Amino acid sequence: MVTTFILAASNIFYKNRRTMAKPQYNETVEVLVQAYENNKLELSNAYADVIGTLVAAALGYEIKLVLSDTSGKESLVWMNNGMVLPYPNYSDGKINGWLAVFFYHADNTLFIKKECLRGEALKQIHATGYKATELLQILEAFRSQDCGLREDRIYYGLIKVLDTLEKIHLISDKDLVENNISRVKVHYKHLRAAFPETNLLVNKQLKTVNVSQ
Repeated sequence: MVTTFILAASNIFYKNRRTMAKPQYNETVEVLVQAYENNKLELSNAYADVIGTLVAAALGYEIKLVLSDTSGKESLVWMNNGMVLPYPNYSDGKINGWLAVFFYHADNTLFIKKECLRGEALKQIHATGYKATELLQILEAFRSQDCGLREDRIYYGLIKVLDTLEKIHLISDKDLVENNISRVKVHYKHLRAAFPETNLLVNKQLKTVNVSQ
């Protein structure tokens, strides 16, 4: 038996529409930033990383925190009509979702395995409105921080994602971009308050400032 704890889901992205046109920049950013603010964005969970979050929002899946009676651990999963959906990867010869398309080269760079771009994986990727190559850029950005505390890696990864989305959508409104970064920064500062002994360096390439300000 599985006990579920429902986290507030964002219904803004693709609300009441199922077109496959590319979403607006603000729609995508709002989904991701809300997930971050609700502590629902994860690094190594295809249900709840940046791509998984966009897929869930696009297809109307709920993202719930589930406590397993067997392992005793909690994790975020997709649910639809009360059922936990399969982990969206390639497993036992079956393509279960978007992650099945993205693989790592020996040099740890991501690439798209085109022969897996079919079935459920194609459906999920198509639903986001982004090309697989654009999702690859977004995923690479989110996973780009490979050291530090979990909170640090998610924060800097999300900042990189915002920068990537700015380029994909050709956004020229710098105030809009900075406002989005500020929202992420505020939540990060709150999370980092639990680790005052760690003083992070400024990373100007990510267009952020010292969170102590």
